[in-house]
Amino acid sequence: MSNVKTIQVTSADLHDGKWDDSISNTDAGVNASPELSWESVEGAEEYAVYMIDEYDTDYWLHWRASGIKTPGFGHGEVPSEVSNEYIGPYPPEGIHDYVIYVFALKAPAASYPGNFDAESVSVEEVRKGLDLAADGGDGNILAEGKISGTYAAV
Repeated sequence: MSNVKTIQVTSADLHDGKWDDSISNTDAGVNASPELSWESVEGAEEYAVYMIDEYDTDYWLHWRASGIKTPGFGHGEVPSEVSNEYIGPYPPEGIHDYVIYVFALKAPAASYPGNFDAESVSVEEVRKGLDLAADGGDGNILAEGKISGTYAAV
């Protein structure tokens, strides 16, 4: 994966390194996926998005979306044709880091690794899974970007 381009990812729901309450699955939030924008990548057939709570490296998977055709979407507005599993931050204690990864893929992946809303695989394992296309070809990831913020238990 040495030829993978880095793309910039932004979100209107991240302020001063902290995620807005509205994306959380707490009494303070509405469990709405964050607004995301990223650079369009030439040759990408689809994008995949993952949100992982990397607190103490347990890799808790909060968001997995695939089949995304556009470089972004609004707050809580993931297109209905997209495979989408989302549950917002709900840290049991302390401050947790929630990292969103966006992957530009040449073709649909053979698998989209990870156990949703559970302790999951590392980001490296996600990359390995996405880098293999459904047709068996490797080198499927064209570009990758990430954005990171914290959310504290309320």
